[in-house]
Amino acid sequence: MPAVFDYLQPEGYFKREEAEIEKLTRDIEHLPLPLQWEGSSQAGEKSEFNKNRRADESHEEYIRRRQFENAELHRWKLRVRAERQDFEAREQQKADRIAALKRLRRQKSDNLQAWLFRNFVMRNARGEQRDLISLFGMDHDYPPAGSGECCEPRLLQYAFAHGLRPVSMAMFWWGESPKQEVRHHLQFYPACSGKCKPILRWMLQGMDVDPNPLEQEETHELKIVYEDDTLCVVDKPAGMLSVPGKGCRESVLDVMRRRCPDATGALVVHRLDMATSGLMVVAKTAEAYRELQRQFATRSVRKRYVAILSRQPREPKGEIALPLRPDLDDRPRQVVDSVYGKPALTHYEIIDGCRVALYPRTGRTHQLRVHCAHRDGLDSPIKGDELYGRRAERLYLHAEWLAFRHPATGEEVEFTSVAPF
Repeated sequence: MPAVFDYLQPEGYFKREEAEIEKLTRDIEHLPLPLQWEGSSQAGEKSEFNKNRRADESHEEYIRRRQFENAELHRWKLRVRAERQDFEAREQQKADRIAALKRLRRQKSDNLQAWLFRNFVMRNARGEQRDLISLFGMDHDYPPAGSGECCEPRLLQYAFAHGLRPVSMAMFWWGESPKQEVRHHLQFYPACSGKCKPILRWMLQGMDVDPNPLEQEETHELKIVYEDDTLCVVDKPAGMLSVPGKGCRESVLDVMRRRCPDATGALVVHRLDMATSGLMVVAKTAEAYRELQRQFATRSVRKRYVAILSRQPREPKGEIALPLRPDLDDRPRQVVDSVYGKPALTHYEIIDGCRVALYPRTGRTHQLRVHCAHRDGLDSPIKGDELYGRRAERLYLHAEWLAFRHPATGEEVEFTSVAPF
């Protein structure tokens, strides 16, 4: 498909401005950096005078010598001060020059981005047109780099420009998975949240599109496993949020606030993904919340999950240590990043065939899902994981066992939930 806006003409405005920005970058890199003052070369000569009277020196001679040395020291300090002021003035000129060039580069870069995104004019199914800056609105200074250049917006732009009516569209990955992300050959993946979804929401207006399940109002029954005056342990069903989201879906927190209207807490201590089922502990008091949070922070809470993988791991048990961070252009997806990622550790053991027990030692977002799916982990996505594997009737991941110290009694307590698969 052709580009929505072809801005890469060799002699075009974008290329000319880009060349000027690159020249500014080279100029900045070649400028000498400002230096720090390290003192005068005469510092050693004047750093210490003999302040004591010498044996062969009369009192009058000692007075004259000290007066002379004090005058010399004063003159030396004035020279050093003048040297330092001259030095700092020259270095400040360097710093001012670099700062001015950086401001100019930033201004040119911002102007070029604004020009570019105003020229990316997207169509929708109603025949309306809007540029990317108006589509992303006040939530962004500018749309993310590369917005409007992905395959889905280009396909729809071509269709609407030529009077075609799309029937269906999906994106799949071809080839080997990249090092950081989880991508499997010939598997389908949704549009990225950061760049494409805001554009696609506009472009698909005027078409009969299946609603996003996350934006639909939906209620679930929340099973209470244990409850006292301090806390409540619940068995969250798959499809229920832990805390309220952007849509209308009911969350564990919503249910617990209705159930315990007089509680000083009703605070969700930890979370499960919407697609994950299983045990969660909710604090009813602020004191219980703080104590449970401390236990989670010190990793003294013990957890076990059960999952069904897409294929059996090669080793019967082992450990996965892959640092994780959010994919900034496609939240809530996570990527493996050895430089900027936070440490994430998971132990696993095979129960039977593709059924495995997972023991997270850290609590990173999507930790178990990425550790199972990533090629440097188990290289076997959890069944039904539509972010990192293939969609099924549900995500086959369940928090089946939870153990911690009761925040009021200090006793070790544990709870179990049978996986519904």
